[in-house]
Amino acid sequence: MRPPDVTFSQEATVDLGGVTVRLLWFGGAHTKGDELIFVEPDRTLVSGDVVQNKIIPGIFGDGGTPATWLAVLDKVEALNAAHILPDHSAARRRFVGRCGTKPHRWNTNAGPWL
Repeated sequence: MRPPDVTFSQEATVDLGGVTVRLLWFGGAHTKGDELIFVEPDRTLVSGDVVQNKIIPGIFGDGGTPATWLAVLDKVEALNAAHILPDHSAARRRFVGRCGTKPHRWNTNAGPWL
């Protein structure tokens, strides 16, 4: 395996030849290494295990806590992503809030995220 030649602490921008991608780390969520990928032109977020559709990720291992996961979700919501591609659940059109701490915003085509 080749070691990385680009590292970042919180954010890095990568130009993929006309498509700008932001690599983001908002803190520990599911794990302490949860990286997000935000594709600028179409506001698509590749969220990994941070955002799940009607599934709560295991967060009690080597990584985040419930409080840090919720704090990361607040930062994800601020991205105003048009499309979200999570790892273990179906893709949806956008992030619509987090359960239990804020009122849900509903996307009538997708339902609530959590």
